[in-house]
Amino acid sequence: MSLAYSAPEEWEDKNTSQDNDVFHTATGDILTHDFCRIQDRHFVRTVMLLPFHDIEGCQLLGIWVHLDKPSFDLFYETYPSGEQGAMDMQFG
Repeated sequence: MSLAYSAPEEWEDKNTSQDNDVFHTATGDILTHDFCRIQDRHFVRTVMLLPFHDIEGCQLLGIWVHLDKPSFDLFYETYPSGEQGAMDMQFG
């Protein structure tokens, strides 16, 4: 079983997300499948793996994480290549 949030808690508009490609050209608040900007705050949708004792596999939890602007920019730039797993821990 997997659970996911469709938008960050702070998102007050409709939870209809746009394609990720529009994020870099959009102005103002925007919600895409994996990125969100609310005023000067930046969020990325991530997946948290939750292992359980005596259960094969992990529970997947899709959560939104707030990152500071430099960390967000680094994440956004490397997103197409899938390099996030090799990145150092990011702070928001």
